[in-house]
Amino acid sequence: MKYKKILGGSDNIPQPMKQNNVTSTSGSISSSIKKSMTEFKNMYTKIIEFIKNNFIFSLLVCILLSIYISLFLTDTVTQAELDAAVVNKKCSELTDTCPFGKRKDETLDCDGDNCTTDKCCVDNNNCSSYTGTCPANYVITTDSTVQCTGDNGSCTQDSCCKKTCDAEPTITQADCSGADTEYRGASVCTGTNNACQESDCCHPRVYCDTFTSCPTGQMLKSDTSSTVCPNGVCDASTCCQDSDSSLDCSDYQCTAPNTLKSNPDIIECGDSCTDSLCCDTPNSPNNGPNNGPNNGPNNGPNNDPADVKEINKNLLV
Repeated sequence: MKYKKILGGSDNIPQPMKQNNVTSTSGSISSSIKKSMTEFKNMYTKIIEFIKNNFIFSLLVCILLSIYISLFLTDTVTQAELDAAVVNKKCSELTDTCPFGKRKDETLDCDGDNCTTDKCCVDNNNCSSYTGTCPANYVITTDSTVQCTGDNGSCTQDSCCKKTCDAEPTITQADCSGADTEYRGASVCTGTNNACQESDCCHPRVYCDTFTSCPTGQMLKSDTSSTVCPNGVCDASTCCQDSDSSLDCSDYQCTAPNTLKSNPDIIECGDSCTDSLCCDTPNSPNNGPNNGPNNGPNNGPNNDPADVKEINKNLLV
């Protein structure tokens, strides 16, 4: 029992206890669960009974539901994907003749099994008409035998630009075998898919002694036999020098039977001209017909230039 204190007083007054009586109109939780389980069992029993009585119909419904669910969960296939899945014939199977100015591109695909000239024939262009540019360390080829393989036969870098050895770092001068062989970076690679080979990049050296076209006012260098022409190309800048003397072979008289070289005006003599610089020695006497007595193996004194002059003098007398 509780007590309540009177205001201003000191004694507690007893108070009656309060009770909250709540009356529930619903069943207990356990009875609700039992009821739900009973209803589920009844529905399950009815479904099983229905399937037994209508088995074929139920089976078809299950199959259709499975197909529908699988289609719903499967990604949508695009037209492009369908087109890619189609196996087309190649234009190599085209039997018709391409029109004038066209050629058959055997790498193209036909429309399914239907190969036509419209699909398989492209412009018959070659790299001789290419006017574009090439990447670094590639050079343009104007070879008319190289066909252009771009869209509709157009000429592109892939068709008309050839790789050089400068673009292939795996081959260097150290890979060139032979004492008189040099590496040429400007050489075009000829391997499969433009691959560079040692034979493409390594070549015999070329020397200035094969060069004979110095411009006016210049002479061949004195060391032409040891001067290497870069990349195998000899030119005036490599093989010629400014003439520092007016003495050249153009006015030199060769000793018989030697003859003046074909380019005497560009051969510098230095202090004096000699047969070894300015003249060509004839072939060996055994190589030519009608050699005559002077060309025989035992020429004796006739091979001496002084004797030759004496003989000529006697003939004049």
